[in-house]
Amino acid sequence: MKFLLLSLFICLNLQAHTLLLKVIDNKDNTITVIGEFDNLQKAQGAMVRLESLTSGEVLYKNRLPYESKLIIPIPKEEYQIVLDGGPEEQLVQKGIAPLEGFKFKATKEVLEKLSQPRHEDHQLGIELISFLFIGLILILLTLYFSSKNTKKLIEEIKNK
Repeated sequence: MKFLLLSLFICLNLQAHTLLLKVIDNKDNTITVIGEFDNLQKAQGAMVRLESLTSGEVLYKNRLPYESKLIIPIPKEEYQIVLDGGPEEQLVQKGIAPLEGFKFKATKEVLEKLSQPRHEDHQLGIELISFLFIGLILILLTLYFSSKNTKKLIEEIKNK
């Protein structure tokens, strides 16, 4: 029984975790950028960038600390927030305007050149994992009862 529970626990934790980006307006011309995974684990070490939508340049760049949150001054031009979690995971969100509004607006030419969101989904669905787990249990039960019945048949043949 312990084996079954342990196997089920391992199967349920085989799913990959999805990166999440939260941006909070602090109402003092700063924003708080929080990176975490959908299982509430911290995304420390992920790169946070603020990219200008007017010029395309990087306005701010820093890695998330242990707390997985950064307080960043809001730029005076339109920008986007990029949370880069590695080659398979990058989130992009439009930036929050400062209290007095943006002084410079975005251009279409620059928007095409900026970072784009990317997400490669390599996780097995919970349904597939459950069916594989049940299949493994059924195979093990089949082998167990097959060997048990084979022993009984051999004993009956010897007794004749």
